[in-house]
Amino acid sequence: MASAFKMPDKGGGDEINLVKVLNQYRKRWYFLVIAIAVSLVCSKLYLRYSKPTFMASATIRIEEERNPTQGLGLLESLGNFSSNIQSEIRMLRSRSMILRALQEMRVTTAYFLLGTLITSEMHPDDAPFLVEYDTSSNVMYNRNFSINFIGGNKFRLYSEEEGMEENFYYFGEQIEVNGFKFKIFKRETGRYQLLPHIEYKWKAINWKSLLKRVSNCLKVEQTGHLVPILRISCKDHVPKFSSNLINTLLSVYQKQDIENRTQAASQQLSFIRSQVDTIKNAVERAEVILQQFQEDEEFFGLEQRLNLNMEKIRIDEDNLALEEIKLVQLNRLEEEMKNQPQSITLPFSLENLSDPNLLASISSYNEIINDKITALQSFQESHPKIKELNRKLSEFRQSIMGSIASMKNQVSKNTKYFKESLAINRSKLLEIPETQRRYLSLTREYEVQERILSTLLEKQAEAQIAKASIVSPARIVDQAITPVSPVSPNIRNVYIIGLGIGACTGILLILITSILNTTITYREEIENISLSPIIGMVRKSSISVSQKYPKLIVTKNPKSSLAESIRGIRTNLQFISPGNETKIIAITSTISGEGKSFITINLAGVFAMLELKVVILDLDLRKPKLHLSFDTANDKGISTYLVGQSDLEDIIFPTDNNYLKIIPSGPIPPNPAELVQSPWMDELLKKLRERFDYIIIDTPPIGLVTDGSSLIKRSDATLYVIRADYSKQSFAQMPDKIVDEHKLKNLYIVFNSVNVMSRRYSRYGNKAYNYGYYSEETGKSAGLMFWKHIRIPRVIRKLFRRS
Repeated sequence: MASAFKMPDKGGGDEINLVKVLNQYRKRWYFLVIAIAVSLVCSKLYLRYSKPTFMASATIRIEEERNPTQGLGLLESLGNFSSNIQSEIRMLRSRSMILRALQEMRVTTAYFLLGTLITSEMHPDDAPFLVEYDTSSNVMYNRNFSINFIGGNKFRLYSEEEGMEENFYYFGEQIEVNGFKFKIFKRETGRYQLLPHIEYKWKAINWKSLLKRVSNCLKVEQTGHLVPILRISCKDHVPKFSSNLINTLLSVYQKQDIENRTQAASQQLSFIRSQVDTIKNAVERAEVILQQFQEDEEFFGLEQRLNLNMEKIRIDEDNLALEEIKLVQLNRLEEEMKNQPQSITLPFSLENLSDPNLLASISSYNEIINDKITALQSFQESHPKIKELNRKLSEFRQSIMGSIASMKNQVSKNTKYFKESLAINRSKLLEIPETQRRYLSLTREYEVQERILSTLLEKQAEAQIAKASIVSPARIVDQAITPVSPVSPNIRNVYIIGLGIGACTGILLILITSILNTTITYREEIENISLSPIIGMVRKSSISVSQKYPKLIVTKNPKSSLAESIRGIRTNLQFISPGNETKIIAITSTISGEGKSFITINLAGVFAMLELKVVILDLDLRKPKLHLSFDTANDKGISTYLVGQSDLEDIIFPTDNNYLKIIPSGPIPPNPAELVQSPWMDELLKKLRERFDYIIIDTPPIGLVTDGSSLIKRSDATLYVIRADYSKQSFAQMPDKIVDEHKLKNLYIVFNSVNVMSRRYSRYGNKAYNYGYYSEETGKSAGLMFWKHIRIPRVIRKLFRRS
């Protein structure tokens, strides 16, 4: 009947190993739970003891100023726009702008609240006390002073950095420490309350000490490509500080922009006023001369005859006057370029100059000057960037001077032309009487000066209106508000990362334990390693695990799934060699602890339940323990019988079952291997065959000693016990080795302590596993059974048992 057992296929090992790894995750799921729990606890501690960072932000729109003299090319306009935006970004982040904003904020003192592990900074408006110090005294900047509120109006003050011992003071009292004079006032309106037994700290700070802090936290960026909107943000541990800083910075930025534009408008208006005064004097003189001439001379009009000539003369004189104005402007421009080459805005009206190259050069020259002023706030004169800007300024200065020279040459030519034309037209007036001609000349001069004065007065009015209506092109879209929720650490992200780290750690731990685990867990692993057939699988028993020595439990729980699994082994053994009247069954294993004795006792019990006469032989003469399982004496046994000190009747002991007997090992002999192989052993087995239906031998572990080899040869069937989650994978090779060495045929494997809670062996679910045919073991608490199902370490399980 041995052929009835299917020989296993040794292929597919990789698939089975993969299945084993996957099942390790299900079996050791508590690794994952513990790792995730620890990671979440660490995340909680990180959030608890890390300083939160708050971010305030505002948006500002930079309106583009279009110069009508600029080219209309698309690429040129895009380049100017991008340059203007970048210039404004650098201006907002400049050192001078930040320092001015800090001065506006009047941040002079930093306040701190000391916690158990971290120190939190408080905004001056939220602090429970206020420090005012005399700036004319020896101010100790960035020196920490500790204050403890005692009660009433009294507090304790000391400084470890200054070696200042603890002293008691009253709020409002002037305190002096090494020349540093200050007063501390109690505040009732702060966000934090001044409580006893809580330590606070404060230190005097100057604006420059905050510059690095602000520079690191401040960020200015364009919200989109070619979008004239900037987003200004600031990250800081004090939420109100970041919002106040941004709003103050934007206010200062707008004020400074208006100041710069007002200064340029004032310079232009001053130039126009100086020209108005000069032309007004000339008009007044011409008017006086004309009036005197009318009073002193007699004249009569010949206007109808001279209209044509006079009109031509007037046009020539007007053109000549315009050329003279151009010459004055060019001379003034040339003088300013020579004397004040570093001026931000040139103080003249250039509207009569039609050269677009000159206007473009002046505009670019002023932009480079602004860039240089901004860059000098961050770099020295020797910096390569400053040198590059100086080089560009020199090139534009040469270009401007060249354009001025060219325009002056053109003005000179135009002046010469208009003078020649004027001389020709004036020569035609020789026929006019001298008095009439003089009168017309004075009238013409007066009208020319009056027209120039009218033009200048109009320009003056326009300049005054422009100066009065100066506004900053920067428009605040959204002001910064005090943030409520921190941006760092992000609670959601920290927990997600912690959850991910915990899950990865748990999975990695399970994977490592799975890789390092070389024990046998599933039947398929045995089939992939060994060619020996598996005669049956014995389920794991919670009762047997809790017992110190193996006991006969199948007779006490005959309907349990454990008893049924052993009955399956009994049935298969009965089919192996049905012709034999008495069967000798040897049970062995590789090492101790694999359940060899447990299988021996309970297999004998299920045979006895059929009212078959069964005897158990404890032939583990080196380490006997079956007598402890049946509570029998071990002073007589196989060892005393083999040496002739006892008779057979003396060594056969009864049990609770009338059909089951036991022969203990007896005292441990000095030569167990020789006794087992002696002829007396054959005689013992022969006598027992005559009296019993089954002889079940508990042999010593064959992987440790060789005593069981001779017993295996004498047996009709050999059961090789392999225990799940205990026996090494290499142990599964031992049955094939024994078969090859001893030429055995009837060697079968018993897979012991199989966990039926596994889905692999409970195909129909845990509750419906037995369909009501088996009654499982009782007596264990539900809590302990739960812990055993999740396979927690033995040490922890022992603690539960003891409790």
